[in-house]
Amino acid sequence: MITRKDCGSSRALLLAVLFITNTIVTTIIFAQTALRITIIGDSTVCNYAASKYPQTGWGQVLGLFFNNGSVTINNRAIGGRSTRSFYQEGRWAEILPNLQKGEYVFIQFGHNDRDFNKSERYTDTTAFKEYLRKYVKESRQKGAIPVLISPMNMNAWNGATVREVFREGANNYRGAMINVADELTVPFIDLEKRSVAMQKRVGQNYSAKFIYLGLDAGEYPNFASGVSDGTHFQEMGANFMAKFVCEGINELKSDPDMAKLAALLKPLYKVTVLKDKAIKGMVTESGNTFPEGVSITLKIKPGSGDKFNGWFDQSGKKVAATARYTFTMKSADVVFSTDQLTNVIEIAPVNPNGMKIDFESGAVTLTQPAATLVKFDLFTINGQTVLSKEFRTGNGTNVFNLPIQSMSSGNYLVKITIDGNVVTDRFYFD
Repeated sequence: MITRKDCGSSRALLLAVLFITNTIVTTIIFAQTALRITIIGDSTVCNYAASKYPQTGWGQVLGLFFNNGSVTINNRAIGGRSTRSFYQEGRWAEILPNLQKGEYVFIQFGHNDRDFNKSERYTDTTAFKEYLRKYVKESRQKGAIPVLISPMNMNAWNGATVREVFREGANNYRGAMINVADELTVPFIDLEKRSVAMQKRVGQNYSAKFIYLGLDAGEYPNFASGVSDGTHFQEMGANFMAKFVCEGINELKSDPDMAKLAALLKPLYKVTVLKDKAIKGMVTESGNTFPEGVSITLKIKPGSGDKFNGWFDQSGKKVAATARYTFTMKSADVVFSTDQLTNVIEIAPVNPNGMKIDFESGAVTLTQPAATLVKFDLFTINGQTVLSKEFRTGNGTNVFNLPIQSMSSGNYLVKITIDGNVVTDRFYFD
């Protein structure tokens, strides 16, 4: 006979069993929802040990662009391999049996296929296409989803013109990959095109020192003597390549398989870098976007006579006295500057008699030899208008007040229009 007390104990036991069972099932379901990407490729893609930092392959950082825990990266890329040598050495044969249905296979080769000085790796474009077909067809036989990614460009130039080394004559490996993608209806991400666009935007010298593995002597302990390498990437270059791959994923989201990946991409946040106008050298490009969790390096390469005061955050705090500052991206836009911004701005280029804007008192002092119209616009770093005001000046010194009482601390951009001439500056207001 089961008593009321026994019934209560049995019910409690049953609930406990159900709770444990549901927890196990939920855990299993959650684990199954994590998508898997296996990457095959060469040294521009592979993982590097800490002893090689800042050298980084884009496959090493790709996982940081997806929601935490949503994607597993299996980076099997290895340096010095072409489509042919990776296959013939049995590296693909080690991967193939473990491919799962619904798993993605990202395929980027070309750098070593093009290396005609080394017979063990050189693969002409005809054979290149044949090996790409093997990877695609054999992946699909396992139920996996192949994705072709063109080789990013090298930092090669003819004068001021970028050389697209993977599109030159018989070396058109990009075109060969597109042929296979079209023939077999394979998702294709054009990393070559995106990398070339970046090179054109920032120029050869910036590419060398901020993107590719061009390091000065003493800049990094692991490369104490420096290095000049226009093929491989430092960490920020790898970040860009991974970001370009993710842009390609997002553009392919009309494909149901690629849409699953695109839905897991993290949002991007802006890194604004304010450069002291007096600095003649190169500074990290402003306005690029990256997801939370990515390691970001800000650098300055001072020119002759440049005075660098350090890196300052948007609160005006000095975060580094050195030319290089590295931080982990947060889930918010960030602003850094190469000098300590002040509350008083001297503006002269279109106003030889001088203009002073004192944000402590909210006063604009303007000395003009004749009457003129002055328009004052103030924006946040993100472009939002804070205030806009016009002044009609007379001869001599003019003082006007600005309604700044409601302004919060932070970095701002100021735009002054004097008789149609525009001058801009930026400042920190506290």
